[in-house]
Amino acid sequence: MTNMFKKSLVALALAGVSTGAMAADISSSVTTVSNEYLEVNATAASNSISVTLNDEYTENDFLILTFPGENSVDLNNLTTSINVASQTVVVGFDDTSAECTNGTGTTGSETDPADSDTTCTNDYQSKGFTVDYVLSDVDVMGNTYVKYRVTNLGTSGSSTVGATIPFGSVTVNSSAIQGSSSFDVTYFARPNYENYNGSGEATETGVDPLDTADTAALFETGDQFALTVGATVFDETIDVEGNAYRKVFVGSTSDAGEFTLVDNAADFMLNATFESADVSVTGNNMFGWLADGDTDTAGFQYSGTFDTVTVDQVVFTGGATCGTPSHDANELMFSCDAIGQEVVTFNLNQQEVVQNGKFSISAVFNFSDGATTDPVEGSTETDAKAFGEWDINGSVTFIPYMPYSAQSVANEAGLAIDQIIYITNKNASGYGSGPMPGITVRYILEDGTEGTLSNADLGGVKADAGITKITGQVRQALFAAGLLTSSKKVALEVVVEEDPELIEIYSAYNVGGSDRGWVQNDSQRVYHPATNPQ
Repeated sequence: MTNMFKKSLVALALAGVSTGAMAADISSSVTTVSNEYLEVNATAASNSISVTLNDEYTENDFLILTFPGENSVDLNNLTTSINVASQTVVVGFDDTSAECTNGTGTTGSETDPADSDTTCTNDYQSKGFTVDYVLSDVDVMGNTYVKYRVTNLGTSGSSTVGATIPFGSVTVNSSAIQGSSSFDVTYFARPNYENYNGSGEATETGVDPLDTADTAALFETGDQFALTVGATVFDETIDVEGNAYRKVFVGSTSDAGEFTLVDNAADFMLNATFESADVSVTGNNMFGWLADGDTDTAGFQYSGTFDTVTVDQVVFTGGATCGTPSHDANELMFSCDAIGQEVVTFNLNQQEVVQNGKFSISAVFNFSDGATTDPVEGSTETDAKAFGEWDINGSVTFIPYMPYSAQSVANEAGLAIDQIIYITNKNASGYGSGPMPGITVRYILEDGTEGTLSNADLGGVKADAGITKITGQVRQALFAAGLLTSSKKVALEVVVEEDPELIEIYSAYNVGGSDRGWVQNDSQRVYHPATNPQ
């Protein structure tokens, strides 16, 4: 005899929503749990598992539930003996409903289903029976399975089709769920003449094709906490013109960035408790301009009078309740005690030189299991997000082509091709003891690869008043970056932190020391967001 065991695995609705063992839609049975909850709780409880039979079962048929992983679940909550009472199985309309008892209209139509045998006369009583626990073990694939047997099959009732078996819930070890998007349970069956001994396969060679496996997700996971960046990010341009060289922005002395700390607890049935967030704003030497506002007071004071300017250099406003920061040249750190939106504003002290460059922001969320005594605590770090950029209204010159020979050692002499790159700075007054304009170079290789050679990469070379040769510094920086292992054609973008009206660049190369090739560039191209948006 061959039967087709077509079973659909479903879970009971949440407690309080459904009070019986009625099968619920599989999607509504999933327990959503945050990854943060799993970190601070050793286990997670599933919703109740039930199986609705879609075929005819006989005594001693086997019913198997399988869970991923060895010892991943605590099976103590599963019922060891389940009495499945005879149930009314509705086919089409419920025969006792108004649709069936008060219908009017054309006989046999949906407007008069009382006269339609196909919609109102097919309800029946399922057979009652008992499901008894047999054993639990680990199958050959390393998954945990539980085996039950049908017993005490009643003689009354028409069929086992439509009968619902409430297996109860399981407690799953958090470690078994972590790192995956879901945790599933699988159901299949064996007829009474073919036992199941833990092969790990719902259908096997030589086994009657009775075992269509059905799987449902018990848990779905996701991240509870997130950091988002608002529409307002740092976007000012550092002014290199006039007496306040690189100490103010063009037309402004402050800039702001907006971010939000997000707690998606409402998206999860099981979630962690937010405690605080440690936020970090980073940028290469982007905080070297911060100065101590009161050297007579212990600790770094962000507020104070700088020459004649009284200013609070770092200001927080918003709902995240962020506290006093700390910093080094490359990072500003602060803690926030609430979930919400926050704006951090930088007010220049107008005495210190400001670095151009990009900002990024990230956060470490601190959370717990919510216990009032001895809470279990955890943390999770977000990826860094772009948080704006400070440009500079200096000179940007693009050299579209520059050939380079392969180089095997640093500062190698006698190469076949030599480059010639000179920067002329027409600042007649010079810089005295003040900072001279820095130089950075962006490169583009033949295959489209791009990168930046920082001023440090270029040996800290500055564009002093007069003529500065940067040929060797650029070549050595390219070599140090591993880009000259073979001959290359490289495009260069030279940025000088000076009034573009004062800067001119000459570019050329020679082959074998005699054949000079002049390379046209766009010297005196002005980079200024107000007139040359990038």
